[in-house]
Amino acid sequence: MLLRYIVILVLGTCLASCSKPVAGFIFDPGPEEAPAEINFQNESKNAITYRWDFGDGNTSSDVSPTHRYLQSGNYEITTLL
Repeated sequence: MLLRYIVILVLGTCLASCSKPVAGFIFDPGPEEAPAEINFQNESKNAITYRWDFGDGNTSSDVSPTHRYLQSGNYEITTLL
C-alpha cells in the first residue's frame, strides 16, 4: 500500500496588535512505502507557535518537523499556527 497524505492548516486567532499568520509549507513525500521519513519545511509567516498532528497519534511543536511513518496508509496531517 502506498503512503498518502492530506494536509490541513488551521490558523490560530490574532489580536488586533499583531500581524495575522499566513500558513504555508512544503513537504518531501518520501518513499511510497513504509517506513517513510517525511520532512516538512515551514514557510509560514508571523506564526509564534506550531502544533503538528501527523494523523497517526504523534504530534510535534517543531517549526519544521520530520516525522517517520511506520505503516503504509492514508494520513490526515494538521497544523495549528
